[in-house]
Amino acid sequence: MIITLKNDLLFYSHLPLWKRFYHLGERYLAKLWSQLHRPRAVVMITGSYGKTSTTYILSRTLDKAGGSLVTDRNLDTIFNLPQTILRWRWPPWIVLETGIDHPQEMDFHLRLIKPTVVIFTGITPVHADKQLLGSKIGIWREKTKLVRALPTDGLLIYNADDLLACRAARIFSGEKRSYSLKQKHGDYWLAKSKITPQGSQFWLTTAFSRQQVKIKTPLLGKHFAQSFLATLAFLDFYHLSRSLLVNAASQLKPLPGRLSLQPFLNGSWLLDDSRRSNPASAKAGLALITTLRSHYRRLIVVMGEMGELGRYARQEHRRLGRQLAKLKPDILIGIGPLMRLALKEAPGLTSLWADNPTTAGELFLQKYSPQEGDLFYLKASLLRHLERFRYVLEGRQVACRRPACHYYHDCSQCDKLNEERG
Repeated sequence: MIITLKNDLLFYSHLPLWKRFYHLGERYLAKLWSQLHRPRAVVMITGSYGKTSTTYILSRTLDKAGGSLVTDRNLDTIFNLPQTILRWRWPPWIVLETGIDHPQEMDFHLRLIKPTVVIFTGITPVHADKQLLGSKIGIWREKTKLVRALPTDGLLIYNADDLLACRAARIFSGEKRSYSLKQKHGDYWLAKSKITPQGSQFWLTTAFSRQQVKIKTPLLGKHFAQSFLATLAFLDFYHLSRSLLVNAASQLKPLPGRLSLQPFLNGSWLLDDSRRSNPASAKAGLALITTLRSHYRRLIVVMGEMGELGRYARQEHRRLGRQLAKLKPDILIGIGPLMRLALKEAPGLTSLWADNPTTAGELFLQKYSPQEGDLFYLKASLLRHLERFRYVLEGRQVACRRPACHYYHDCSQCDKLNEERG
């Protein structure tokens, strides 16, 4: 008991002493509260990408099947899980996005609550810094603890297109369902898709039924089909109507900073994808704008760094540069030291480089201006705060020139936005 208490307190070591014990007390209350309730399923979603969209789509679908309790996507998992559980009243389904970035963190979450269903989206080198999980194998080992925690009568849903997700599936001997974007690969797969600026259409097929499920949604991007496929697998396992998913899909709205398309300046458009960036999501974003490109006059890609890649950082940014070279945007803007490496892999393109988003916006306005029919694509990790580029183009005062900072909210809420110089 004393050892467990000491281990749990370590995860609050960045807080003042009184806050550590406050959150620890909240956690123990949440554990007691969870033992008093018996939901139909506790779904815990893990992986390096696609967790938020899968949580969003599954929870909105289950809202139509009696209601769901879901984690707050803007809150760190350490605080998120206890606070979510304490809100638990009557919904038969609980859906928990389970993010981790430190060794032993999954054990910490599992001491609070255990899954009856796990959705494993895949592994990419996020949180691979030495002080975090160190490598893709380190990431995989920590995340697969969730799979090991499944009861034998539980359910594992996993991405058949991801080698490490498939490796995780071999650990579990119970019921498994796989999904894929490739034809006839896995138990559920994407037969066909159509992407336009107005949204996406997917035709989902399963090895368990000849009947296709047609999804029409305002969400943009072929990669969202993975989340719909995972949700369909869940519905089938629990014998829930597939029409729940079809109806929920049509009512979804893009989440802020996650491929949200909006009107911008002078008749241009902004595709804001600046909430997260990693090798998998960057590849998905570039695939989307390749599909949408013909609908716009010019493509302007504003690309900030991908964070917390550790020893993979240089090679992944070079790989990103080669992907950008194939895309051939009309204007490419790289922001941050590692994006220099990417720009070197894309010679011959009309490009700009800046250390920070504020300077990047100023450099763009010195040479260009937003024009009717332009598509701006913004992509970076959250803490690179790419919103400052947009503020400069909008004519707002922006003094901050930090390449990155650990302010987790929009820069507009930061007192230092218009104060810092240099």
